[in-house]
Amino acid sequence: MFDALVVGVADDKWMQRVAAVVQPRAGKAPTLDELQVHCRQHIAGYKVPRQLTLVAEVARQPSGKPDYAWARTVLAAQTPEA
Repeated sequence: MFDALVVGVADDKWMQRVAAVVQPRAGKAPTLDELQVHCRQHIAGYKVPRQLTLVAEVARQPSGKPDYAWARTVLAAQTPEA
């Protein structure tokens, strides 16, 4: 992965679920399963993303900080994979 942003998005069952917007490195396309396996080695299970959306570029504010509103909009437009 080149850049990633993880946010909570609305979920019917749990109220929110963890979702990731990922800008992969050139020629790479990680899957949700690969991301989950990697994350489970480093963080608690409840923090592991349940949805993955690949994008050409992760949006950031002019200050360089993540644009969480943009990420939620991108994720809300996608159907969850898991």
